[in-house]
Amino acid sequence: MVVSANDNDSQPRVSYPAPHPNCIGVGPYTGADQMAGYSNCGPEVWVVAPSSGGTKGIFTTDEVISGRGFSTGSAAAGGKDGLFTNDFGGTSSSTPLVAGLVALMLSVDPTLTPAQGRQYLAASVRTIGQASDKDALGHSVRFGHGCIDALQALKVVKAALA
Repeated sequence: MVVSANDNDSQPRVSYPAPHPNCIGVGPYTGADQMAGYSNCGPEVWVVAPSSGGTKGIFTTDEVISGRGFSTGSAAAGGKDGLFTNDFGGTSSSTPLVAGLVALMLSVDPTLTPAQGRQYLAASVRTIGQASDKDALGHSVRFGHGCIDALQALKVVKAALA
């Protein structure tokens, strides 16, 4: 299974490999359950995961080499020691969250196919966005099937094994 970012240039298109049927196209959403302003959209968006663009950001580890990374070494930027940053965002932060979830799903069922992975993710999301944004199958070009929910996804995988 390949997990791919949906781009960050506010366009109504998503680049390869996201359109490939074995790929999971990932978009970002804000802490207010809105599409991030920089997000690309299209039918290739399969799911979304938390990212920057709202009032909350993603807090993560950072480089400690001078001139690299995001942290400025201040408490406001994630920590005086420079080991963390709260300024990580875009699909560069949302896509690894989905990749990690797919890895967890594969740890429960190593035989999981890309089609099953996509199906299980779609069945386990938390719905966000307006009902009017969705097609008859509940898919939105802005939010895909919805926001990932790791616990629910693992429950879906386990139920399929029973």
